[in-house]
Amino acid sequence: MKIVHSISFITDIFLFSSLFPVVAQQTGEAVFKETCVACHTIGQGKLVGPDLANIQNRHSEVWLINFIKSSQTVIKSG
Repeated sequence: MKIVHSISFITDIFLFSSLFPVVAQQTGEAVFKETCVACHTIGQGKLVGPDLANIQNRHSEVWLINFIKSSQTVIKSG
């Protein structure tokens, strides 16, 4: 159940952040598989990027949206 909640939370942020309006036509799972799965898992441990299970408990929604929009901007800001 935690994994499903995490996927839902992550895809909601991605879909509603207005990064890719056309992406909203796809399912959250499809977006994750196309965009995120190469670097992230949900509950299976770290790959290139961190495991996204319960990510909403580690960072604020604002932080996550900013990171998804431009990870390098967030990283450079410290």
